[in-house]
Amino acid sequence: MDPSFKLSEHVSNVFMSASRISNLIFRLFVISRPDFYRQLYVSLIIPRLLYCSQIWSPRLKKDIDLLEKVRTRFERRVAARCSIPRESFVLDSVAKLHETADERLFNKLLMNGNASRFFVLTPRVRGNGLNVNPLQVARSEAVAGTFSWRFARRLHGFLGL
Repeated sequence: MDPSFKLSEHVSNVFMSASRISNLIFRLFVISRPDFYRQLYVSLIIPRLLYCSQIWSPRLKKDIDLLEKVRTRFERRVAARCSIPRESFVLDSVAKLHETADERLFNKLLMNGNASRFFVLTPRVRGNGLNVNPLQVARSEAVAGTFSWRFARRLHGFLGL
């Protein structure tokens, strides 16, 4: 992490690690079953893309695009290896995977009673559920990209710094 809280170097390392595993998969296996490759992607590559992602989830477009390259290259290689149309083998985007990881963490925090360490939770005036707002005010774009701000913004369209 650099002093301005940019994680581009870490994202680059994650990209390299996931790319190496992807290349290794295609060197080791010559199988023409897309479901086999999907399972390898889920069990070997996704954990590298998501490990502690709530802390380092990319917010810069160039970082997101770099991680998406792992997925698109894998899809393209599977389609070629299995002789199937490219559109018939589609994996979840890296952004979607990171959103799902954030949701899982939030649900764990709610179940463990620790959500109040990150969020201000208030009952909704209308309807069921909770209003979820970050615990503290973000005074910079770097802080606004952290888990609590990122999740609250996505959940309720929360805006502002």
